[in-house]
Amino acid sequence: MKGKSMLSLGYLAFGSAIIALLMAWQVKTVAPNSLDILKFNAYIIIPIWIANSALGIGFIKAQDIFKSFPLTAAVQTFFYYIFLTIASYYLLGERPDVARLSLGFLLILSGIYVLKG
Repeated sequence: MKGKSMLSLGYLAFGSAIIALLMAWQVKTVAPNSLDILKFNAYIIIPIWIANSALGIGFIKAQDIFKSFPLTAAVQTFFYYIFLTIASYYLLGERPDVARLSLGFLLILSGIYVLKG
């Protein structure tokens, strides 16, 4: 069971990392107009498909293990925000306030703890 749990979390983390990276890359490189956004989305269709496939597999496997969709969604959200923070730092040069960032992650972890029961 432990190996299956880690595998499902790996799928969730992998899919979340790809989406966070692509969103940060879009903010950094794509002009805010419809045509450029459509072109960017055409270019990233395969990575988005891979990310969504990983998330889909991760959600299905995690739901089978944890028996709680809200818990699975909260864990995936936590992964997404971690990777989004990392991508924002390295790709966009953002320097988030550490106290607020820590509080936000603590709130998400608290929600996961409550949902886990």
